[in-house]
Amino acid sequence: MEWGRMKKDWRIWFLILSLLVSFLLIFNPTNPYTKNENGDVVLNTNIKQGLDLQGGARVLIKPQPEEGDVTSQDVDQIIDTLRTRISAFGLQEMEIRPVDVAGETHIQIELAGAETSDLQELINRTGRFEARIPFTVQDGDSISLGDQQYATELDGDTLIVDGETVELGGTFNVSRGPENIQFTYTNRTDEGAFISPLAFSGQDMLGVDISSQASGFQQTEDGWQFQFQVSITETAAERVQDIAQNMDRGSRYLLDPATQQNTKLVLYLDQERISGLNIRNTFQDSLVQQPVITGGESTRGEAVTEMNKLKSVLQSGALPMPIKIKQTTRVSPTLGKQFLQSAILAIIVAILSVALVIFIRYRDPKIVIPLSLTGFSELIMIFGFAAAVGWTIDIPSIAGIIAAIGTGVDDQVIITDERGKRTRMSFKKRFKRAFFIIFTSAASTIGAMLPLTQIGAGTITGFAVTTIVGILIGVGITRPAYARVLQYME
Repeated sequence: MEWGRMKKDWRIWFLILSLLVSFLLIFNPTNPYTKNENGDVVLNTNIKQGLDLQGGARVLIKPQPEEGDVTSQDVDQIIDTLRTRISAFGLQEMEIRPVDVAGETHIQIELAGAETSDLQELINRTGRFEARIPFTVQDGDSISLGDQQYATELDGDTLIVDGETVELGGTFNVSRGPENIQFTYTNRTDEGAFISPLAFSGQDMLGVDISSQASGFQQTEDGWQFQFQVSITETAAERVQDIAQNMDRGSRYLLDPATQQNTKLVLYLDQERISGLNIRNTFQDSLVQQPVITGGESTRGEAVTEMNKLKSVLQSGALPMPIKIKQTTRVSPTLGKQFLQSAILAIIVAILSVALVIFIRYRDPKIVIPLSLTGFSELIMIFGFAAAVGWTIDIPSIAGIIAAIGTGVDDQVIITDERGKRTRMSFKKRFKRAFFIIFTSAASTIGAMLPLTQIGAGTITGFAVTTIVGILIGVGITRPAYARVLQYME
């Protein structure tokens, strides 16, 4: 064994360095152990596990267009909106794709580590958001919007605005420069007509501050209150300021001109009231482009969950059409864990079996050690790659890893067989011949897998990608290092 030359070979060092980096990518050195839901201590890894290994939720939904058929553009928009919504909620391990069920277009969502209840609530919300500033007008009052004044009259339950008759529960539009503001006549009381102008909607929102620094929690008598900020356009902020001119100023907050009660900025999501905020006097004096949204729950944990759901829905925007949940399934990780253990055991047994065959064939234990180590190295580096790029390991990916390891064992047998041949050909030429076969085999396998990464869906793509990655790691790192070790052993 030429230890001196082997210790200087860059191929050996590249293999060692790749292994070291892979270990650091897979395992968290600062927190190597964690406890699972059962309280058992387990290794803390950075490998993302798929639905079939980790468990989770699977939901089948059907778009419900008001008229006509569902187009591919509609499906793409629904998928983009749901992906943004689910990601903002903090559920990253997802797969959303269109599926055909009995000739009709559906969308299937799979989420690793999620509960069906969380997923159902996120999906069921269409996401139509409105913010309104209701106030009371009395007979003879005027609605002020910028420089425009619109006289109102009351005739029983009928409201007349600038000559237009509005019945209770109806809507009317009032011009504000180039745009119209929609008002809803919601109630008739002794104080007057209660009207609700649309201050801004989801279309006016620029974004939601999802950072923890912008979120606040406060314990109250009824439980826990949360708040977070959203950003709206300048036009929407000007609209809010103009509507606020109809209110009276209190010591701190704006007041309803008829009842002298605090005016509320009322927030609705899918026509359900989610929040009512007192409006400060500053809304009359300046543009407020970052209004605050608040809500409350009985416990802090429930408040955090509800706040995250609201953030995710507001950030994603409204769905282009209603959807209906057709089926929900809770996926158990038990079978996946058993398969994972069996698959890893199968890989180890396969490597050891080949090592045993090589030992019986060549009667040289020094060959068995590097052959086994390079086989295990490929396994570690494939998982390291998955941790680095955030690739989700699922059952098809495990199958791809087994396929890649299998081709690696074949290549190692070819290299070992060339070493054992007693010919006049030099060692270098023999290895060149071996690698010609190896590269040709790798190229043909990768060529067969590449189309599957484009036309395959879900499981097929995972199998193809991991197979390709495993082959590239083998021909680029482990096979050359194994060949060099055998060369220095000769």
